[in-house]
Amino acid sequence: EGWIGAIGSYVKGIVVFDSDLAVPFQPSKDTLLHVVLFKMSKVTDDHEKMPELLKVIGEFNKMDGIDASFKRIGHDSMSKEELLKAVDWPDKAGPYTHCLTVVCQSADALKTYLHSDTHNNTETGWVSKARPLFDEAPPSIILDFPLTMTAGAVEMKVSTKKPVGFYVRSAASFLKGTEAKEASEGREAVEAKEAVDELKISGLGEAINIAVAAATRAEADGLGTIVKVETQYPDMP
Repeated sequence: EGWIGAIGSYVKGIVVFDSDLAVPFQPSKDTLLHVVLFKMSKVTDDHEKMPELLKVIGEFNKMDGIDASFKRIGHDSMSKEELLKAVDWPDKAGPYTHCLTVVCQSADALKTYLHSDTHNNTETGWVSKARPLFDEAPPSIILDFPLTMTAGAVEMKVSTKKPVGFYVRSAASFLKGTEAKEASEGREAVEAKEAVDELKISGLGEAINIAVAAATRAEADGLGTIVKVETQYPDMP
């Protein structure tokens, strides 16, 4: 009944690659994720060519609608073997050692990236810098797919310790987002926060009425639509 059981009969092979996430994920209907896995077993973090590779990545990140990173397999200072041991998982990465991750804000941004001089220049481009470091000739694994993964609904838990107006304002801040504010008059600076796509408001006991009030006010103000109301009861021994 699990994931493997559901896909098992369709799978001809599998590659599982774990590396640090170094690009921002902001899913939208237009955003694409471009992922390339490379076989570069001799390329360590202190390899003499690594600065040249990272310089090109920096140039990618100057392009409109592009966020790029290049990471080896593993996590932080941990090697692949150390990470797999820590999570108690078998090695399914095969010969792949490095991952190029590119978040493209649109198909046009992906097209511009792929056809750019930064990618294709025969002396300074990514291909010319990366290809000599391959263990063997391609194919690498190249995937392009919509970035629709989200972390799920943000949850705002309410209590009776604060008035309903506080939670009404808090819900509005989540759903509309907030602007950055500079530090002033003894108050710390506040970072800007983007609006969330989904907000779950929950409360226990007498706080349920406050949760309902905050949700209905947000809907009345045109900030969202209530799509589900759910009551749960604790399991009794």
